[in-house]
Amino acid sequence: MDPISQQESKLHVLMVSFPGQGHINPLLRLAKCLASKGLSITFTTTANVGKMLENSNKNITQTTAIGSGDLRFEFFSDGWEDDDPRRHDLDLLVPQIESSGRDFITRFITQHAQTTTDHCPA
Repeated sequence: MDPISQQESKLHVLMVSFPGQGHINPLLRLAKCLASKGLSITFTTTANVGKMLENSNKNITQTTAIGSGDLRFEFFSDGWEDDDPRRHDLDLLVPQIESSGRDFITRFITQHAQTTTDHCPA
């Protein structure tokens, strides 16, 4: 099987993490474990957390091969500035992330479905 066919046949998993302490690292470990087993993983969370991850890993914007799978990152804006004081109020933050995250995930799945359909033989 050629590399393009192998890439297209990988099961793709979208993992969405809440941007709170204690959520990112466990889900990221699971993502790496699944990728090592041959899955194509897209890990997503808010852009402000993405900036922190990028500061600790400069290659985060690239797809990384892990075992027989791969891991890539996609970040979405929660619609607030990084220093917005509302970030410290979960009663305000959760609905904001739910709304912006829902929009991002809908667009992501639609785009991925279109890309997958475009690559399938007729």
